[in-house]
Amino acid sequence: MSDFITPTVGRVVWFHPSRLVGESGFASPPEGQPLAAVIARVWNDRMVNLTVFDAKGAPHPRTSVPLVQEDQLTPRDSYCTWMPFQKGQARAQVAVQAAESVRSEAESSLKALGKQTEKPVVVDLRANDALTAATSVCATTRRIRREQLEAELVCGAARVLAENPHAAKDIGEGITNFLNVVCPVPEPEKPQASLLYGAIRDAMEELGALHPGFNDRVNRAWNHLHRAFWSQVPAPASAPGLRDELPCAEPESKPEAGKKSNFAAVSEKLGERWKESADRADERTAALVDHLSTKTFSDGATATGLGPLPDLSPGQQDASVEQLIQSKGKTAPRVTPDDIEANIASEHYFTAAEGVAGEASLRHHIVVSGDVKPPAALGLLTFCVLVLRNGFTVTGESACASPENFDAEIGRRIARENAVQKVWPLMGYALKQRLHDAAA
Repeated sequence: MSDFITPTVGRVVWFHPSRLVGESGFASPPEGQPLAAVIARVWNDRMVNLTVFDAKGAPHPRTSVPLVQEDQLTPRDSYCTWMPFQKGQARAQVAVQAAESVRSEAESSLKALGKQTEKPVVVDLRANDALTAATSVCATTRRIRREQLEAELVCGAARVLAENPHAAKDIGEGITNFLNVVCPVPEPEKPQASLLYGAIRDAMEELGALHPGFNDRVNRAWNHLHRAFWSQVPAPASAPGLRDELPCAEPESKPEAGKKSNFAAVSEKLGERWKESADRADERTAALVDHLSTKTFSDGATATGLGPLPDLSPGQQDASVEQLIQSKGKTAPRVTPDDIEANIASEHYFTAAEGVAGEASLRHHIVVSGDVKPPAALGLLTFCVLVLRNGFTVTGESACASPENFDAEIGRRIARENAVQKVWPLMGYALKQRLHDAAA
C-alpha cells in the first residue's frame, strides 16, 4: 500500500530534530521521540514550512523542512514525517476506493461476458473477495503481479467455463481486455527528482566536511551543488551558505599573445605576497639573532638570550645561595637542592625533531626517514621532562642559536636546569601548605 499523502496547510506532522547538531533553543524530548509540528506553508509534496512545538510546548518556526514520504531515506539533518495513524487512514481510504472501482469494473465485464454467452454469470463470493483484495493492491501500488490477478479472475469465471466450454475463447479475451484496462503492464519508471536531490544532499555533506580553505575547487563544487539543491525553494537560515571563491579565468580558446590568464595573474600575485611576507619574517628573525648573546659559565653550562646574562649559572646560583643560608645558621624548614633531587622520579630528554618523528610514528604510523625529515632547526631545540614522585611533570628547554655550537650534552644539561627551576615554587608551595595545616 502507498503511504504518500499530499501535504496541506494546518495538518499535523512529526518533526525529527537533526541527528548532527540538534535544535538550538529547543526543550529536548526523550531520546528518539519526535516533536509535534503544524504545516504553515507547502512548497511541494516533499518540502514544507513548520511551526514546531518543543517538549515544553513552546513554538519554533522552521523553514524548508524535508517531508519524508513512503520509503524515502531519512536525512541526517532535521526532517518531518506523517504520523502512523495518518498513514493507516490514507492506506485504508485508497484501498476502499480501489476496491469499489475494481468491483464495479469486474461486475460490468462479467455481465458483458454473460450477455455474449446468453447465460447469467454467477461469481463465487470468496473468489470475488479475493479479486477485490488483489485488485486493490494493484490499484494502490501500480506494481501488481498481473498473473495473480489473472488467476483470481479465471477462478471467478470457472463456473461459467464449466457450463459454457465453447465460450472459453470469448471469456479469455474478456479477461485479457479487463486486465489491460484495470492493470496494464507498467512502463519502466523514470528516475525521480527526489533521487537526484538525495544524491546532491549526500555530496554536499561530504564536501561540507572539508574546511572552506581546503581547496578552491572544493568551494566551487560546493556552490554549484548548493545552487542546484535550493533552486526550487529558499534555503533556510540554518543552512550553510555559499563559499568564497578566487576569481578564475573564463573559458577561452587561446589566451592572447603576451597576456596572462586571470588564474595565472592571481597565482602570481599570491606568490608575490607570500615572498614579501617571508622576506619580512627573515628580516625580523635576523634582527633578533643579532641581539642574542651566548655565555659559557665555569661549570660548563651555557646560556643564550637577550640583554646582559648573569655571572653565575643556575646551578652555581643555587649552590651559592645554599652556602650563604648555611653560613648564617638558618635552620627553619625550607626546600633544599637535595629535596629537589629527591623528588625527581625520572627524567627524559629529546629534541623537537625527535618529538616530531615520534608523534608521526605513534599517531599516524609514519616513519620519518629518507627525504622526509623535520626542519633542521628543530634539532637545535632540546627538551627535558622531569617526572616527580607524585606523577606531576615539569619541562625545561634549551635552544641553540648557531648550529655550529650545538652540543647534545650541553643542551640536556641546560634544559634540565631550566626544568629544575620550575620545581622550586611547586615544592615551596607544598611546604608552606604543610606548615599552615600544622599551625591550624
